[in-house]
Amino acid sequence: MYYMNLFKMKFANIFYVKLLRAFFVTSFIFFICSCDGNILTEEKNSTVGNNFDNDGRVRLGFSGNYPPITSLNGSNYFISGQCQLNYGEVVVTFEAPAITQSFLCSDPGDFSGTINLTGLASSPAVITAIQGELSATLSPAPLNDQIPILTAPIIADQPLVGGVNNTLTFSCNEAGELVSFTGTGLNPNTQNFNCTAPGLATTNLFFASSIETTSSHTITVSSLDSFGNPTTNNTNFVLPIENQAPLVVVSSGPDIIEGQTANFIISVSDSNISSFNYNFVLSSGIATPSTCTTNPCNISVTGANPGVLSLMVRANSINDNLGNTGPVANVTESLTVADDPSPVITSLSLVSTDGDSDGWFETSDSVTLSVVYSEIVTVSGGTPSLSTNLSSGAKSANYLSGSGSNTLRFAFSVSGGDELCNGILNFTGLNLNGATIRDSIGQNAINSGLPSSLSGVRIDTTVPNISGPMDISANNAEVTGRAVTASWPSHSDNCSVANISMALGTHDGTSCNVPTAITRFVDLSNTMSFQPVSGVLPYIGADNFTLSPLTNYCTSVMVEDAAGHSRQLSSAAWQALNVLVLNSGAYEFADGTFARSCNAYFNSSGYQSEGSGLYRIDLDGTGGNSEFVAQCDMTSCGGIGGWTLVLNYLRRSGENTSVTVRNSSTPIIGSTTLGDDESLSPTTWGHASNSLMSQFGFTDVRYHCKTSAHSRELDFFVFDPNTINYYQSGTGGIDIANYNSSARLCEGHSATAFLPGATTNQYINRGNNAMTEFPFWRGGRYHWGIRGAGRRWECDDYSNGFSIDTYHQIWVR
Repeated sequence: MYYMNLFKMKFANIFYVKLLRAFFVTSFIFFICSCDGNILTEEKNSTVGNNFDNDGRVRLGFSGNYPPITSLNGSNYFISGQCQLNYGEVVVTFEAPAITQSFLCSDPGDFSGTINLTGLASSPAVITAIQGELSATLSPAPLNDQIPILTAPIIADQPLVGGVNNTLTFSCNEAGELVSFTGTGLNPNTQNFNCTAPGLATTNLFFASSIETTSSHTITVSSLDSFGNPTTNNTNFVLPIENQAPLVVVSSGPDIIEGQTANFIISVSDSNISSFNYNFVLSSGIATPSTCTTNPCNISVTGANPGVLSLMVRANSINDNLGNTGPVANVTESLTVADDPSPVITSLSLVSTDGDSDGWFETSDSVTLSVVYSEIVTVSGGTPSLSTNLSSGAKSANYLSGSGSNTLRFAFSVSGGDELCNGILNFTGLNLNGATIRDSIGQNAINSGLPSSLSGVRIDTTVPNISGPMDISANNAEVTGRAVTASWPSHSDNCSVANISMALGTHDGTSCNVPTAITRFVDLSNTMSFQPVSGVLPYIGADNFTLSPLTNYCTSVMVEDAAGHSRQLSSAAWQALNVLVLNSGAYEFADGTFARSCNAYFNSSGYQSEGSGLYRIDLDGTGGNSEFVAQCDMTSCGGIGGWTLVLNYLRRSGENTSVTVRNSSTPIIGSTTLGDDESLSPTTWGHASNSLMSQFGFTDVRYHCKTSAHSRELDFFVFDPNTINYYQSGTGGIDIANYNSSARLCEGHSATAFLPGATTNQYINRGNNAMTEFPFWRGGRYHWGIRGAGRRWECDDYSNGFSIDTYHQIWVR
């Protein structure tokens, strides 16, 4: 055996050997065919009388790095061998096509020749080798003699049936192949078919007419090629068998309501229908389609009358592909069509909301209503409307949309003057206005069931009313500065007043400007007090704050209804109070300014009965001399108030300290206890100079003194012009007559028989000591003296010295 290094091709061959001699010898023969290096070899070991040894087979092979012989069509091959006998003959035949080449052996030794392979088919050629009269089949098979393999499926054009020829299609692998079909029910049991050529082939299988009806049947297919080679495996095919004729089946969908679509399904129980001819009859309605061309066939029925709807199928003929004919019979299927009542109104509701979501519809808002029917309706031919009644009059809501559904929408736009305070919208009917409202089968809707009213539709387009004038108390002097009271006569609204608010604003001389944020207070009495907050644009608050002084304020009242409409009324301009505040123990105005005297504080709108004490005054106003702290008496002498202390001397007996003239400030009170001594005090000892007194604008002078020499107490005031001039200039003196007549006693004055009524004398031209050097007295008896004549401290007496306790004060107003 000789094997090539690339691959082996197998061939079958009949080999004949003709011996020319009378004896047999054992021979060893090589056939070599080569072209361009290709070598075709046969290796055979034969023995005379036994044809070929072993199994009588000869092996041919093809080797070399070249394609198989199937691709060598038209190639020249060089064939060489070796003869073992004289006159031997080797014949090589290629059967596809038949090409024969003989090689004679004249003696033992080599032989050679050339053969051209032409006309080869796509499959390898069959090679037969002959030598002498002996022959053998080459093994394995020749180049193109393959073992048959059933590669294509067995196909039944239709389900198999007994008693007829059933056509099957299958594939032949080579010509001369014998294909056998075996299976129960076949008649005969095994049926054969010879393939004339490779490729697809058809045959008829005949089954006995008595074959049972079943869903499938199994047959076994096997084959032998022309050389007797069998298939390596048998193949089982499962084929359907049918002996039943087709049947007509009719089914229906669920019961329907009048106007709905009914459904039927017509089907034939055979998937291989070759022809059918049937029609159907309906008890009512219109069928779509009118005839059927598909299996199954879906029938839709519209316009069926209430009652039982029947579909009768009249099958004239139905044939399947096997020739089975269906029964010619009528099949009926039915369902129920219930009566559909006319559509009615089931509910009515409000769809839209007001534009600002406060629960009230206002001007230009749209009120949209929905009317719900018991089924889908269609609107055509006009524009229906709902007639409604507002408290202000009739209003029509026109149809908007909804045709083709069960809900129709109607709407009307709110215009000025429309009012519905109680929120109950009344309906008087639904007007068709030439339109129709119908269901799907043309029945008119019953519109008489419209509800009589609908709640929750509140409409208000009217602004509240508020009438003036609006005032803030009687006058600014009576306004406390910590509370502002506003009042107005009346307010009203067509529906209801929801809020009444008050705001504090500033007045620019033309109008009242109030802040955007207003704290609201519900009013029950047309009068309200509120606490203002300081600032340029203060607003109403709960805390007690002082207004900005000297600011032009105004008060505004706003009335608002439930729908958000409002009307505002404002007061005229008024100034806030410049109230007094304590600063380092002394009162001054809240804006940081100062009055010119205690009397100026006392008569200001900012004075809120702060009482006697220290006050900071500025005699010449802002920009001149500095302010100073002065002593003010706001309650004495009948509660007149407004007295500024300009002279204060408190000394004990034996002290004769000089008086102090004060040019830039007035003294304040330290002690008021007789017997105390303040002669060394820089703040409590002294009196105002003429120039300082000239800066006071005063009309009254009050005198107050006490002494240990007697129990009487002087406390009176006069309004003598000469006295005022004398104290401011230091020249001249008092007018004694006017002095006595203008004197007014205060509550502390304990004796009326003495000074001031007994005044008969005066000192004049005493300059800065005009208030200390006996400005009024009665000779030898009653004197007002403060270290007069350098040593006399006297209070309505004649002590003529300083050995007693004294207390002197002068106040101006």
